[in-house]
Amino acid sequence: MLERLSNYLLTADERALLHANPRALAARLGLDERGVLELLARAASEGMVNLEWEVHCPHCGTKACYVNDVRDLPDEANCAFCGREYSIHVDHEVWITLTVNPRVRRLSVNADDPAYRREIDDEHSPLNALALFNLPLFRELFTDQILPEGASLRVRQVTILATDLRGSTGLYARTGDAAAYQIVHDHFRVIFSAAEAHEGLAVKTLGDGAMVSSPTTLDGLRAATDIQRAMSVFWRARDGIGEGCLALRVGLHTGPCILVTTNGRLDFFGATVNIAFRVARLANGGDILVTDTALDAAARHELRTLGQTEIFHTIVKGFDEDCIIHRLTLPDQ
Repeated sequence: MLERLSNYLLTADERALLHANPRALAARLGLDERGVLELLARAASEGMVNLEWEVHCPHCGTKACYVNDVRDLPDEANCAFCGREYSIHVDHEVWITLTVNPRVRRLSVNADDPAYRREIDDEHSPLNALALFNLPLFRELFTDQILPEGASLRVRQVTILATDLRGSTGLYARTGDAAAYQIVHDHFRVIFSAAEAHEGLAVKTLGDGAMVSSPTTLDGLRAATDIQRAMSVFWRARDGIGEGCLALRVGLHTGPCILVTTNGRLDFFGATVNIAFRVARLANGGDILVTDTALDAAARHELRTLGQTEIFHTIVKGFDEDCIIHRLTLPDQ
């Protein structure tokens, strides 16, 4: 794919190589969204293209600026065209664009030239920056693209999948620290592997719990379902060492949060994260709990097809009123 991209960069119309839309490129190369993002991350790391963060006014759509480093993204902006102020969210006002690196091909077109007409394909909507931040390969290759300590970026909406391993304290007492640690470590690998198959990003572990971010609740719900199924196989493969005494609790919540840097890595922080972990701790184990506010039409339909569901009301710190929660119990769990 890098060779195909190289040929494209050398032969395409120049206007398609300046501040280009990754989705338009994906269509030309026959890639899906994740495939083109991984390709661009590789290409950018090898100096073939420059990735850019393009800030747009949410009121009138006017481009405000391009930046080449996430650390240069502003927190607030004032539109020079419509005069309105706005907050910048990496999943709404910030788009990903790409330009061919001058070392590969020097362009004669200039975005500042009034005669320049950017190649816009109306069939392809822009791709927001959070899609790239959520890509494991991008985080692996661009460790320098982190925020300074104390800085943050807004996210308008993200789904947080939180887990909690019920019974882990007893596991340490029964098997000893080393054996218990190995089981806990291996169960994290199961969680993150299943989540990444559904566009989920392994964010971090917290004690015996794990945190995954997903682009949508539907992605998170499908990831949670595969996680629970994979955990059933996980326990059986270990001669049932965890069956009956260990169970994975999973909670899902969707909402706004902020991107911060912790321990040198981009991390999600805020009430949405806290609520997801509180909801997870309400689970019995083997089930999946989803807040009602997280469910859009697609996720509601999916939920009804996956297994037995029940709805209950409870008080969750962080909600202003009673929280409606959907409990999903999968078949043969």
